[in-house]
Amino acid sequence: MYKLFLSLLFLSLLSGCTTTPETPKKPLLTYGLIYGITLDAKYKVINIRLARVQDPYKKQEVEFSPSREYIDNAERQLKARDYSEAQTGIEFFVLCGYADVRPNTALCGGEL
Repeated sequence: MYKLFLSLLFLSLLSGCTTTPETPKKPLLTYGLIYGITLDAKYKVINIRLARVQDPYKKQEVEFSPSREYIDNAERQLKARDYSEAQTGIEFFVLCGYADVRPNTALCGGEL
């Protein structure tokens, strides 16, 4: 009788675990901010502009304005990169990520 009781208790606990709703996963990045960068003849950054903001999951452009701290952080990262392989005088694009969990931290990646 005791074994039957333990077996039923175990099965009820196990079945309760399987019916627990799954917690939705929050995406790592909320937006992708695409910056246009122009270099002078000595590969020095002479212009940085926010070209557009895109929702990476819906794959569409969105209206979004990052904080001044985020912009400063992104520009600092973009100016510090080595662009010796890029063309001078022609705008090219670099992607920076924006995450709600760290709204003032730019996550700048590779050239597009």
